[in-house]
Amino acid sequence: MPRAATRYSFSHMILLESFARILATALETGDGAVVLAMKSHQRLKAEGFDVDVAMRPGTYVSLDAADSSRRSVNGVVDCARFLGGLNGFIASAAKAAKKEHPRIAVCGECAGLLCTLGNANAAIRLEKAGNDLFKTHNVDILCAYPLSGFCGVKDVEVFQSICREHPAVYSS
Repeated sequence: MPRAATRYSFSHMILLESFARILATALETGDGAVVLAMKSHQRLKAEGFDVDVAMRPGTYVSLDAADSSRRSVNGVVDCARFLGGLNGFIASAAKAAKKEHPRIAVCGECAGLLCTLGNANAAIRLEKAGNDLFKTHNVDILCAYPLSGFCGVKDVEVFQSICREHPAVYSS
């Protein structure tokens, strides 16, 4: 029976450190990992984790957040298409994992990048759509947002909307 889903939001300052720790732990315990971020390979290697070994069997899948967050149709992020691809990567990582019922750590900054680019509505849609992953997969999701991008009153409202999509939010 899957554990209760966990979803977090971290400030961008601790993004790579948090991603590296969560991804390395998942892979060391025989689970799988999918990351949609920039420069995650370098941080994992700095932590002493052999990314190349994990990528070969498919337990570790790394995607560029910038490319992933640009998937759109007529300028609107196509959440169904985005999540369809992500579902495939999660299933692949689960199949390649060393456990019978693996949890897959999903770390991403796609929605955060959308916010940074001024597309908060797309970020919120992506977060809402991402909640469906909990219904179909045994996942833990860590989302990263650069808090420095949320300064004005309207930004606070956007950040609060994003936070409502997460069971737990941590910031620094």
